[in-house]
Amino acid sequence: MKKHAFTLVELLVVIAIIGVLIALLLPAVQAAREAARRMQCNNKLKQLALACHNMHDTLKHFPAAVHNKELSIDFNKAEGLALDTAHDSRSSIGYLAPLLPYIELAALYEQVYAAAKNKTCKAWEPVYTSGAQSGEPSPYSVMVSAFLCPSDPIKTGTDYGFLSPNPGIYNGLNNYRACTGDAWVAYRWTTRGIFDQGTSYLGTIDTISDGTSNTMLLSETSIGPGVGSANYSGLKGGVVLNVTSRKQADCISYKGSDGTLTATTANLASGRCGHRWGSWHPIFTTFRALMPPNTPNCSSGADNIEQTNISVSSYHSGGVNVVFADGAVRFISETINARDTSVTEPSGSTAPNDWKAIIRSKSPYGVWGALGSRMGGENVAIP
Repeated sequence: MKKHAFTLVELLVVIAIIGVLIALLLPAVQAAREAARRMQCNNKLKQLALACHNMHDTLKHFPAAVHNKELSIDFNKAEGLALDTAHDSRSSIGYLAPLLPYIELAALYEQVYAAAKNKTCKAWEPVYTSGAQSGEPSPYSVMVSAFLCPSDPIKTGTDYGFLSPNPGIYNGLNNYRACTGDAWVAYRWTTRGIFDQGTSYLGTIDTISDGTSNTMLLSETSIGPGVGSANYSGLKGGVVLNVTSRKQADCISYKGSDGTLTATTANLASGRCGHRWGSWHPIFTTFRALMPPNTPNCSSGADNIEQTNISVSSYHSGGVNVVFADGAVRFISETINARDTSVTEPSGSTAPNDWKAIIRSKSPYGVWGALGSRMGGENVAIP
């Protein structure tokens, strides 16, 4: 009896059909995976927002962007001693550390508290630099899952962090940022947002006059592929230095057609966005609602740590997740209106005083700026 078998042509046809099916299915699978990752990111922001509200219920205020009184006071509270703003182990701790007890990380919080109390390491040092634990990993070296977006291609080890005396220990990373308003001023802020210096303003529900559903609490910024201390020209993580005009359009102009940052009269700084969850500095834990999502990060000087206007960004397609002060999480498109030409845009100066004319009025940065301001008096529709 004659046996039937595939011919070479038939085999090639079957292989080609399988290849086409895989090519058709793979994008759908990838899209489904990204949708799941985006939902995870959404949930993490929601949990951080709930932590902020639980802290508010307990202490009657949200965490501060810097100078958190729970961690930067002289700890003999009975004597009523003032904030210790002179020592970085206390004064430079950012908004995430006070939230640790409210996201089931009380033990890590106790380590941060002890390090601040005993001044055994600064808020960005991955190892203890004094005391009985000197040279050992500090609490700031811990990679906290709650601070990391699953869509970000985060690596570990030597790709990241501020090198410590022990080269095998690095800082913990962070994707999630506190909104400090819409003013691009040096070092500190102007209380336009919910988060500011604890010594001058502590965010509370009753100070959000624009309404909690119209005011951003937290969003996300990409860390991206690790680059160590080398220069990095990728949009997600790089910074353009010396944009002294402080104008939105000038900063946006450094985005190349291929999505990477370009530098002509300015320079590119090392891409260290989000490399220290413990620190207050703008490049690590805060953002300003001045640049629309997925646009360049720019510094008004040669320092990409403190003088930087950080833009929100993500590896989600087309925008970013934002959680508002009422706890609702929304996906905001990168095409959101971010400029109102009827309002003057302060530029050039680093002084908060230049914002006084509009400090309690409409944002110059359109719907996006209005969402970042807690008291601009804007009635905006969220896209």
